[in-house]
Amino acid sequence: MKLAIIGSGIGGCSAAYFVKELIPDDMNITIFEANDRIGGRLLARKIEPVMIELGGTFFHTINQNILEFVRKFSLETEKFVLPVIGVWDGSKFIYKSNKSPLVTNLRLLFRYRLSALRLHYLLKKSKREILKLYTNNHFEFAYKTCEELLNIPFIVALKLKTLENVLLENGVSSKLIKEILEPGVRYIYHQNIDIGGFAGITTIIASDGTPLYKLKNGNVQFNNKLIKSADADVKLKYKITKIIKTDQGTYNLTNQKGSSEEFDAVILAAPFEQLKIEFTNITLPEMTYRKYQKVYIKLITGLLNPQYFGLQNITDIPELLLTTADFKGPFDNLETLGKTENGLYIYNLFATNPITDDLVQQMFLERIIEEDYVWEFAHPIAKPFREFQPFILDMRLFNINTIESIASTLETAIVAAKNVALLLKIALAKNS
Repeated sequence: MKLAIIGSGIGGCSAAYFVKELIPDDMNITIFEANDRIGGRLLARKIEPVMIELGGTFFHTINQNILEFVRKFSLETEKFVLPVIGVWDGSKFIYKSNKSPLVTNLRLLFRYRLSALRLHYLLKKSKREILKLYTNNHFEFAYKTCEELLNIPFIVALKLKTLENVLLENGVSSKLIKEILEPGVRYIYHQNIDIGGFAGITTIIASDGTPLYKLKNGNVQFNNKLIKSADADVKLKYKITKIIKTDQGTYNLTNQKGSSEEFDAVILAAPFEQLKIEFTNITLPEMTYRKYQKVYIKLITGLLNPQYFGLQNITDIPELLLTTADFKGPFDNLETLGKTENGLYIYNLFATNPITDDLVQQMFLERIIEEDYVWEFAHPIAKPFREFQPFILDMRLFNINTIESIASTLETAIVAAKNVALLLKIALAKNS
């Protein structure tokens, strides 16, 4: 049997792994990747001595499938330490955290009082409800739709509301939302508080004090280990442009150069909207097409100009500068990642529009190295919604990224990949 997986992100690589685990007999897996590297939205860059994650940055201890991969592949982790945060409204810092979590929590309690406690209880409840997905071998069963897969009343309710609605209904004040929570959402999703409830909750749940982790040598190690375990063949710079279903029920895949190959099954592991594949002899089910957020990143080694932020010393600049929705400036966030061996700082500047040289000149006193990255499809613009895209597009043609409508995380991609592998197992058994 031959399986084609289109996309080498965490979803595609996890799908290869699960297929090999669940359908080990004579399963030859080929992963097609349009870019010149594997990893999808996982991308690491090392500037001595700092390992920089330009995509998926950390994972939470609630992410049990990821933790299982860590154990299985004996991957070396390190704690992801939340940086000192400053929230900037365009003219001043309206909030700053402290290196001491205790001091930070006391500041939050003093500033937001009962609202801070209500947020704490909401996040505890959210974590408890999400963990219900892992009980009773829930992820060992195949679900035809994402609605069935995520059929927990708490999650169903969240996908129908904005994060703002959820927070206000649980007694969180508008002040705490505007000054702390919305800037956090803008950091992760580059969206405001009208983001979908589940995507928003999974973003701010990282601030509940539970340890966060990352892989010591880059999170893309997950992809490398999964591919090796699945014994999958990877073809880079190989963009699939057309899929034709044959009279025998197989799938003929054609690439950008016109060459083609036949497969028994196909898994789409990149956003359907990004693939732009022509389908022939396949009647696709109706689906909602999503809009995706484009994110620009400029990685800079140099020295910031503290006066740009109304400060006197470079050491006064917070390690992570978040912005409020009121800030209509030319960037979203600024992150100080560490120091090089010669004493310069390494910064990540994020924006939803191209970052101009004029902006960089204003913000920096010195810049030695500049590297530009663009995530064309960073993540869906997550809004409240009712229906997911389907997992099953044809008899043996599947779509992993349907789950991104509710949240774009490493763990959700892995969950969807396992479900698709289980669906493929059932489809093959029916035809055997």
